[in-house]
Amino acid sequence: LSRKIETAAKGLAAAAEQLPLSGEQAYSLTEGVIRHNEDIFGVAMAMEGLAGQGQSVPYAYQGPKGVVKTDLAQAGYPYQTRDWYVLPRQLKQPVWSEPYYDEGGGNVLMATYAVPVFSRARGGEVTGVVTADMSLDRLSGLLEALDLGDGNYPFVLSAQGRYIAHPNPEMVMKESIFSVAGLRGDTYMEKLGKSMTGGGSGYIPYQSEVNGKSGWVVYRPVPGTGWSVGIF
Repeated sequence: LSRKIETAAKGLAAAAEQLPLSGEQAYSLTEGVIRHNEDIFGVAMAMEGLAGQGQSVPYAYQGPKGVVKTDLAQAGYPYQTRDWYVLPRQLKQPVWSEPYYDEGGGNVLMATYAVPVFSRARGGEVTGVVTADMSLDRLSGLLEALDLGDGNYPFVLSAQGRYIAHPNPEMVMKESIFSVAGLRGDTYMEKLGKSMTGGGSGYIPYQSEVNGKSGWVVYRPVPGTGWSVGIF
């Protein structure tokens, strides 16, 4: 799923670097990506000076009744302060955001992959950002569909240890592996969290907070995201 999202965002950024896009063309591109890939929740193009437009940030996303198109710049959405806009411009490289609730945009829990757009005519200056969004509900649905056997389950941690996906939806974005470990006084769980957020991989004895069973967690990082997936 993360690879699909990264590929889509990089493709749009490459197109934006090669062509002087009009606002209409940018809206068409974002809508096309969403219509042809249900795994991508939303796509935005925050470009300086789209031909024929003032300040405009075309955004298309998966609405309950089909694709929705909007302009983040005109909807009072503070995109200039969001990590997905600021970080790729500062770092001059693609970044995955920490998961967040996108109030005023897609209005769902999501994580965003953001790619800077460079201008050859302006000496490689960053002149925009292209994004593609992953819905955490979509991620959870894909993980729930895995057949891992009775009592076994997957979970995903963010770079800071927050639960991005978990069998208990009440845990998602509300708890971290460290907060749960602290409440349980579970040193194995804390050790697991430190290894997972540190990019480690392996396996560790574990007592499940979901079903109370004793077993093992096998874990490894998700390349490029800073996240880690574990399977009990």
